[in-house]
Amino acid sequence: MRLLRQSIWWIWLLAVLWPPAAGAQEYSWLAYGDFRGQFEPCGCDPRTDLGGVQRLAGFALRERALNPEVLFFDLGNNIAPPKANSNSNADAATQGIKDRFLLEALIRINPAVVLPGRYELLRSRWMGDAWTRLKAAANAGGPLPYVLSNLKEGLGPQWLKESAKPFIKIKGVAVFGFTWDPALASFLLPATSPAGIRRLKILGGNPELAGLYKILLFNGPDPQLKALIKLSLFDEVISSNRASDTAKPDQPDRANEGRSIVRLTIPRGAMVLQSQLGGQGVLRGGAARRSEAKSLEAIFSKGSSQTSPLPSFPPPALALAPLKNVSWLERDSLNPEVWSAFFFAYESALKDSFDVRAKIRLADLVNTPFAGSQACKGCHAKAYDVWAASKHSNAFKDLIDKGKQHDAECVGCHVLGGSEKGGFVSQEASPQFMNVQCENCHGPRKEHATNPTAKPRWKPAGNDFAKICTGCHHPPHSPEFDFKAYWGKIIHGHMKD
Repeated sequence: MRLLRQSIWWIWLLAVLWPPAAGAQEYSWLAYGDFRGQFEPCGCDPRTDLGGVQRLAGFALRERALNPEVLFFDLGNNIAPPKANSNSNADAATQGIKDRFLLEALIRINPAVVLPGRYELLRSRWMGDAWTRLKAAANAGGPLPYVLSNLKEGLGPQWLKESAKPFIKIKGVAVFGFTWDPALASFLLPATSPAGIRRLKILGGNPELAGLYKILLFNGPDPQLKALIKLSLFDEVISSNRASDTAKPDQPDRANEGRSIVRLTIPRGAMVLQSQLGGQGVLRGGAARRSEAKSLEAIFSKGSSQTSPLPSFPPPALALAPLKNVSWLERDSLNPEVWSAFFFAYESALKDSFDVRAKIRLADLVNTPFAGSQACKGCHAKAYDVWAASKHSNAFKDLIDKGKQHDAECVGCHVLGGSEKGGFVSQEASPQFMNVQCENCHGPRKEHATNPTAKPRWKPAGNDFAKICTGCHHPPHSPEFDFKAYWGKIIHGHMKD
């Protein structure tokens, strides 16, 4: 009886995991995108420590070891949105480095198909310059497999005209691409126009694609997506994220997986899956939904060396587990051995840029408007003690521990005046301005410190300190930020009133 039960169990398991018969979903794909200039996750809160290029690289290596035939789809929107550098805590040069290395890293992933997203097309000049540099440095490895089915014939930026195809046929699958933004109407066709509909119907009816499974990669607003679905040309649609350009990766994306990866439910119970902000997750499709490469950490956790009893029939874990739609790029995806020279070059570029920035800012220290927390201590001893006992007083050490003291984008939230004239320059030049200090909230106080009779002005309008806090305490830095709870830990002096 025991042997019979074990045989039945293995037959059931093979039926679940064995590749389906011809005509079913034999293809296998993994889709990522929406990095939006975030080369790596902010390490301030482990709950949102998801995503990043280095983890995607390790993940891709594992998955290809499990299935060398798996197709990788790049959904675009990987460089920062236009005008992203207007954020006071971000440095334009730093973001430029992140975008440049992001582009090269995503080339290294070697995707089967790439959809140029809104950000890539809205920043076409930058993309053209970056692509030219990559080719000159022999880093590009040939043109990327761009697909854009609604590109007007003979129009668009040169790099796109030279590389984009209306569809890509690969391993029994035909992949189409559609990106839309009104600002791109000069060279893109909308799905709601007669010309756009005619173009897509001609492509979808191409005899060359007869019998192939048709997948659409999509980047744009919902009205365009619904119009495309209405055409009934595609077997599957995979979408980039519809969140606003200012949206940040957040904890609920991971906590509410069912809602965060589904963009739209379409007829016959199918779903349009959407990628996650900051490249937090990788979407899975076809046969890739049934199997996933595990990290060594996952394999050897939970006492795998113990002898297990004969499994029940059917195995509860497999019988109840749904097909996997997304793999989250968590810490166990990290493999420091993957592309080590590339990531070293990235960190070196950040440091070089930071050093250049520091030299430029050094002259402003002479006439700095900031006094530093030590100048406040003499007259505001109790308030100083509250600050000294808070995490704010040791914020820069967190950067040192993570090796990010030369990343201008990180530094801005861990120092005094990191993006203001006369503020923090570097650990060596202005150690007195390291950490989050009194003047981060109260504004520059050097004049008041030298002349206490001069009544200082509060920095936030109407004493609304929540506006100051949320400049740094926002997703993904601080996903569970509660102003009242946090305020209770640092409130002092007459701010209690």
